[in-house]
Amino acid sequence: MHLYYAGKGLQWLAQRMGFEAGSTGMSTVFTLGLILGCMIIPYLLGNFNTAIILGKALRHEDIRQFGSGNAGTTNVLRTYGKGMAAATLLGDFLKAALAVMLGGLLAADAGAALAGFFVMFGHMFPVFFRFRGGKGVACTAIVILMLSPITCGILLLIFAIIVVGTKYISLASVMCVLLYPVVLSSVDKVLYGSIQGMPELMSILMAGFVVFMHRENIKRLREGTESKVSFRKTNKVAVGEEPADEKKKKEEIVHGDPDRDRFVKCEGCGEIIPIGRKVCAYCNTPNRFYRADADPNQKSRKKK
Repeated sequence: MHLYYAGKGLQWLAQRMGFEAGSTGMSTVFTLGLILGCMIIPYLLGNFNTAIILGKALRHEDIRQFGSGNAGTTNVLRTYGKGMAAATLLGDFLKAALAVMLGGLLAADAGAALAGFFVMFGHMFPVFFRFRGGKGVACTAIVILMLSPITCGILLLIFAIIVVGTKYISLASVMCVLLYPVVLSSVDKVLYGSIQGMPELMSILMAGFVVFMHRENIKRLREGTESKVSFRKTNKVAVGEEPADEKKKKEEIVHGDPDRDRFVKCEGCGEIIPIGRKVCAYCNTPNRFYRADADPNQKSRKKK
């Protein structure tokens, strides 16, 4: 009796999610198979993180130990160069495309959208790599391309405009995923006369997870310390270290004159810190040369 009602519940859930039920209704086993097939298999496909696999196979290193610590295309580009980055992007494309096509074969648009979310989730939290994966931007973009090419084209245009204008890939990524549900709903209304349900729901969940994975980037953007895009290979540095050229650049503009300097040496630990910081981020020593006019927080308050 309990299994009977559980089966009916699964059927009702599947129909509300947008799955097609067939002429005489969907059997409990088939319903369960569709749901699991659009979740488990795509999640496992997402676990094949190309950045981690290529780094270990070709360089015998874990990409998560270098640069930003992210197992994604941008960090691979900065750490290993264009060739490895292109291979990483290709791997992400293949796994995301395969997952979406599988979901589409099992349950049309609803299955494709559900599979797209779970392949992204598997990419972010891979069980095979201790739940430390990438931030899901490339994977999400490929899922959007497979589900709605028009939506993808609009978002890519917005992405390009933001990157060209600001040089911040993280800002462009966050803005585009936040706009994804809005753009998708608008496109669906124009093409079909109404929203489809499951794709819109999954778009909201995907946007939420991508923004969550970029929380540190958002913090750095607010502080003005986020790295700008560079399409060349940089010197490989461990996570948390500052590139030698950046440190040298900062030291060169420390003249010993607080009226001219943008950066000063901390009197507590000797690290180079922005003159607009009240305390050192490394040792919490008060900055004796602090200038309010160089403090981004003070500037934002004045604007308000």
